Amino acid sequence: MANKSNKPIFFDASGRRAAHISVLVWVAVAVGMIAAVAFFASLTTVPHLENVKLPGQMNAVPMAELERKATAPGLLRSATRLAEEARSRREKSAREHARRAEHALRNNARAAILEPQDGRSLSIAFYPTWGDNTFASLQRALPKLDWVVPTWLTLAGPDMTLMPAVDQHVRSYIRDNKPGAARLPSLQNAANGKWDGPGLAKLLANPGRRQQLIAQLSKVVEQNQLQGIVIDFEDLPVKSRKDLETFLSDLSDVFSPHGWIVVLATPVGDDTWPFAAMAKVVDYTMLMAYDQHWLTSAAGSIAGEPWFESVIDKRMKVLDPSQTIVAIGAYAYDWNGGDVDGLTFEDAVIAAHDSHADIDFDDASNNPHFSYVEDDNVRHDIWFLDGVTAYNEIHAADIYQPAGYAVWRLGGEDPTIWNIMGQPYGSTAPAAMGDIPIIDDIDFEGRGELLSVAAEPTTGTRTFEVDPKTGDIDDETYTRLPTTYVIRQFGAAGKKLALTFDDGPDPEWTPKILDILKEKHVPATFFMIGSNAEANPGLVQRVLAEGHEIGSHTFTHPNLSVTPPEAVTLELNATQRLFEALTGRSLRLFRPPYLGDSEPTDYDEIVPVKIAQDMGYITVGLHVDPLDWMQPGVDNIVQSTLDQVGMATTEMPRNVVLLHDAGGDREQTIEALPILIDKLRAEGYTFVPVSALISLTPEEAMPHLPLTVSLLTDRAVFLTLSTLGHILYWSFLVAIWLGIARLLFLVGLSLWRRWAESSMDVPAPAHIRVSVIVPAYNEENVIVSTVRGIL
Repeated sequence: MANKSNKPIFFDASGRRAAHISVLVWVAVAVGMIAAVAFFASLTTVPHLENVKLPGQMNAVPMAELERKATAPGLLRSATRLAEEARSRREKSAREHARRAEHALRNNARAAILEPQDGRSLSIAFYPTWGDNTFASLQRALPKLDWVVPTWLTLAGPDMTLMPAVDQHVRSYIRDNKPGAARLPSLQNAANGKWDGPGLAKLLANPGRRQQLIAQLSKVVEQNQLQGIVIDFEDLPVKSRKDLETFLSDLSDVFSPHGWIVVLATPVGDDTWPFAAMAKVVDYTMLMAYDQHWLTSAAGSIAGEPWFESVIDKRMKVLDPSQTIVAIGAYAYDWNGGDVDGLTFEDAVIAAHDSHADIDFDDASNNPHFSYVEDDNVRHDIWFLDGVTAYNEIHAADIYQPAGYAVWRLGGEDPTIWNIMGQPYGSTAPAAMGDIPIIDDIDFEGRGELLSVAAEPTTGTRTFEVDPKTGDIDDETYTRLPTTYVIRQFGAAGKKLALTFDDGPDPEWTPKILDILKEKHVPATFFMIGSNAEANPGLVQRVLAEGHEIGSHTFTHPNLSVTPPEAVTLELNATQRLFEALTGRSLRLFRPPYLGDSEPTDYDEIVPVKIAQDMGYITVGLHVDPLDWMQPGVDNIVQSTLDQVGMATTEMPRNVVLLHDAGGDREQTIEALPILIDKLRAEGYTFVPVSALISLTPEEAMPHLPLTVSLLTDRAVFLTLSTLGHILYWSFLVAIWLGIARLLFLVGLSLWRRWAESSMDVPAPAHIRVSVIVPAYNEENVIVSTVRGIL
């Protein structure tokens, strides 16, 4: 039969079908592109959220441009990170340089450390192991430092046991960033803020224990590649001073062959102290020239200029200036209602700012001070030391040209002090002291676990007058006080508790938690990750339908403290748009991932809070965290939560509890939750959503939105992405199971055939008959016949 046509079965000679399909394809592409553009615009356009007025909330000073902030010390550490990234490209050569410097210091430390400093004094600073801002101060000051004196060594306990606590991170940071800077830890006879003079006296009186301590100190110095030690003993009985001298002499004898140095910190105001005798057995004498008035005295100057000059003049009569270091103070004292509190420079200027007090530069002492009265009628008298007092002290002592000056302490100083440290002897007051950099502290006001940035940091300014005859600064005026971030806290609510769940929704764990909450009639707040909400839109609907509230936990759960501001905005906006598309509501509550509690500890953590606030969000922290994500055990989760809730005070309310409904195995959280609810209720606590802690209505916490084209577009795109995700998920799952089923089927067939063959009944033959054909050859070797035989 002949072939009637070579044309395809669905061939359309007119071409109309192809034209129609082409039009449909182009329309679909156009609609898809319009939707994509609209969706992208929605993600990049920050929605307008009306700011909720929190109780007593202040409007924050508008955030300045990020480029300016990045140049301020301690602020927006992104600039610091960029610098560190650039420096990391030179890491190999820098480390090699550091190793060489370490080798030089170990093998010839005295030459490296004691060598004259080209007409200038050594610049030294104490680095305490306590304090919130010490490391930030070290980062700022290190370029100007020749020595760092960390408080790493302590004698404590009934036997005055040596307790070394060398911070390897700090040690490495100094080595890598300032290889030539000497590290000389201080040895103190203090524990928990108390000096143990009698215990130290017993140790020093025992020759065996002295030698044991010297051996221990040598080991610590050698193992940690240190350059010596600063002996800082206090409250030692007078009768034990000879034993101290013997100990120092023996220590120097052991240290000297290694090139390690010994420095003795001395009480500058004690006329009975044997300055000359002690100086003979150490490399340096350090005069602690501060605490003219202190914790046990009446209010007054901490280091008045006349007092300072007097004691320095007196000590220099018996000391060699080239072996003397003058330690100057950098802190404040607050005499209040019979108590005395130690403050930092930052604490002092914040107190002056908040109390609207005028700082007076006392004519008699040349120390700044101010006073104010609190609402409870408690009078505060605050005296402090700043960059101006440091300049006057250095200027006065420069006539002796001491070996160096040491600052007590990093973290407590006026940042302008680094403009004058390490300068040539007799230097004049630098104009840069008039500008006070932004300070690193954070001022928390109010009570609660909901946060609002009430004010942003500002630099400070001062004017000062220099006496043309003496070169001293005889007056200063703070024209603008430096300020830090002010974080206002809200939500203290007595016996109310808000259960919050982070990282969901999760298809396995969130429904179980919802079942428990429904059974116990407990409302909760779920801080959802956008990507999880997109994958589980039904759970988002269920959470709302059962009366709970939802907050944003970003879209991908990044660490916002190291995320660029633009990415922070996109994370929040994507989660917001998703929630709007799924629910027709707006999100107002926000919890940054990795925010350990409701009190950010540095500026990096505050920046995303401020960005979120500018977008209209309320940041929710917490003070109760049983660390259920670590799976510590059901009993530990329950007991830790109960203990933390019970630790609530007026100043530290604990109304927000952090748990997790995703991010791993949450079986322990599921088991602990009903036990927690019952026990806390038995103690008189009631459960509320987070919004109720600040009296927000559900509509204010999650406002309904009007139906718009943009909302419909977002909904279509998100639901399409969610559906495609589910289709791909199930497709891959089906493919995997089909592959497994095929493998199992083939294995089964193989096993069945093997079994069938092994079980067949085949009878053995009685005999085997084989026919054989044998050829016969003639003389010419030609076959002429064959013979058939049977075997």
